Amino acid sequence: MQGYVLARPALGKAIVLDGFGGQSSDVTVLSHDGGKGYMVILGSSISGQGNFDATYSVVLFDGWKPRMLFKAEEGNNFGDCGDEGKVCEGRQVFQNPLAVTAVRYSGPDGKRTKASVSSKVVIP
Repeated sequence: MQGYVLARPALGKAIVLDGFGGQSSDVTVLSHDGGKGYMVILGSSISGQGNFDATYSVVLFDGWKPRMLFKAEEGNNFGDCGDEGKVCEGRQVFQNPLAVTAVRYSGPDGKRTKASVSSKVVIP
């Protein structure tokens, strides 16, 4: 099984978090407030057939319930492009708890790409 398990050792309980996880999983704790719960970034990625995709979700846990505040997605097809005119394209994201910056790139091969940048304020 791949993904995340929310464990509460003091209670002797754990649950599997549906909808999160993949080939690799990362957790970054952003804040913890005893009254409001934990805010974390749950990262997951998958790859195959020359493609790579990752999702980073900012999640607030209120008790056992995860509430997704926002997510950012990145990926590319650099392992399966350039030949036979297939365009190379991708997106890379940089985030902090307040904003997400995305860099999109596209071109005829991995060396000749054009980039565009966008930012979004996502204050939870």
